[in-house]
Amino acid sequence: MINQSPLDFKELDPSNGNLMCNQNGPFTNTSLPKKLGAFSTYLTLLKGFIALGILYMPKYCYNGGWLFSLITMLLSFALTNFAISMLLQARCHTSESTYSGLANQALGKHGKVMVDIFLVLVQFSFVISFTYFVLESIKSVFDEAFKTDIDVLYIGLGAFLVTAPLCLVRKIEKFERCFIFADVLILLTVISIVYYGVIHIHEKREWGQGVQAVNQSTYLTMIGSAIFSYEGIGVVLPVLEVTDNPKIYPQIVFAVLLTTMILYTAFGEFCLFVWGNELEGKPLITMVLPKEDWVVNIIKVIFSVNIVISIVLQAIPAFEVIEKGRSQKNWEQNVMRTVLIGVCVGVCIMLGNQLDKFNALIGTVVAVPILLLFPCLIHYFILNPKAPLKHLDLGIIVTSGVLTLFCSGYTIYTWND
Repeated sequence: MINQSPLDFKELDPSNGNLMCNQNGPFTNTSLPKKLGAFSTYLTLLKGFIALGILYMPKYCYNGGWLFSLITMLLSFALTNFAISMLLQARCHTSESTYSGLANQALGKHGKVMVDIFLVLVQFSFVISFTYFVLESIKSVFDEAFKTDIDVLYIGLGAFLVTAPLCLVRKIEKFERCFIFADVLILLTVISIVYYGVIHIHEKREWGQGVQAVNQSTYLTMIGSAIFSYEGIGVVLPVLEVTDNPKIYPQIVFAVLLTTMILYTAFGEFCLFVWGNELEGKPLITMVLPKEDWVVNIIKVIFSVNIVISIVLQAIPAFEVIEKGRSQKNWEQNVMRTVLIGVCVGVCIMLGNQLDKFNALIGTVVAVPILLLFPCLIHYFILNPKAPLKHLDLGIIVTSGVLTLFCSGYTIYTWND
């Protein structure tokens, strides 16, 4: 039983540096090197939470309206922080060090399978979002350079022919340095967009038109989009194993989530007020930038090349989960990987400019269970907490179910709005 606050991690064992939780559940995986200081841990987690999704935020805010989007991002931040705290508390009282392992201990084999399925779906949703950026960016550059309107099918085929072979690589560390490059490019892109936004306001001498506090036709889709924006739970437990001070880890996670909330919300709201209804039909904020600007086109091309590698980095962990425990030969795995990449590219092409709705749907169907439902279920069954944590667990479990059913239905119902 536990009656401490959600973030109440106890003392460090001075003999070996292990985190002790209520004196009966130490972390037992001591073979991993504890080499990340507090700031390095913060940066490592931040890279897991902040990615290409920030470029979708302006359209999310347009769908929700500036006020509803702000409120939703704040509430999603609070719920996500609480749920991750519950997952860390559960980790503190068991020898299991993985999300799937905790689900297996708390919910049995079927719970583990469900967590694995949702984690795989989240990874492939990232693959689809990243692929959309590549297709849209390359098409935009081609159209401007050759004064044509190239069919996105050809761009998709090219992306598939490049990405599929790379996904056959087994050693993911060969690509990991590209993550740093991607982070730099995301930062440069965000800075460029803010710069062009300032110029846009200066030239027009007014803010964007059609900005609403609450977009009555699509505002509820923002719930799924907001939750999806905080999806990075897959890195929380692995990074915990390599931080040198687990005692302050919950505070670091809080700081990372707070940073994510501030950056995503500020950027999304800024772009909404700058471009207003120019965001209609444009899931990516880069779609409103001047197509004739050579700097914009260079950024798009370089970013797209790097994003192809990021697609591989997102897909390989999902492939490994699918292949785990199967006695497939390499060629069979290669066929499966190739087919799945083809499916992702096909889905991306079919979605077209409705990708923001797709992300909102993924947010409620997949991200809500992964970020909110399963952490609280795991905490509830492993720790059997007393009130008020018991009531909070149950409340979020019920809320997660309602959000998944209602908001998913609403997103589908308003798909074409």
